Amino acid sequence: MNLTLKRALIFFSLSLNIGFIVYTAYGYFEGTKSRFKTHDMISYEILEHTHIEAALKERALAAIDDFNNSLLVLNKEIIASKLEMLALYAESEKLFNEGIEGKREKYMSLLSRQNTLIHEHFLQMRKILGSEASREFFNELREHMDRHLNRHKN
Repeated sequence: MNLTLKRALIFFSLSLNIGFIVYTAYGYFEGTKSRFKTHDMISYEILEHTHIEAALKERALAAIDDFNNSLLVLNKEIIASKLEMLALYAESEKLFNEGIEGKREKYMSLLSRQNTLIHEHFLQMRKILGSEASREFFNELREHMDRHLNRHKN
């Protein structure tokens, strides 16, 4: 093997390794953020594919952003509450019996707040979009969710 070929192979090997490290680091840091963001993109995509005028789309996108930020904060609280509850399951029977009801109530309250937040967001979207545009948007959203459920049934 001549020297030029060896240098070329070393260059490509280093390039691939550096690329792999950069891609892995990006996936690690961005992957944790995107776990909660994947559902946010669904509304954006559906809104972009509808035949809604630009001014309404802009207002609706702002409402979706506000909703997603609120939901992200609430989801973090729900996860923390669930972890507290799971920690009690590992405790002795006395501590479990004394603490589980309060943790369960807190968790159920957070889930109720989440459902209320979603309902209020949908009402706000109807108000922003109006009758015809909201019918198109929510039909598209329902069809997307139906496809998603049917895909995961198998």
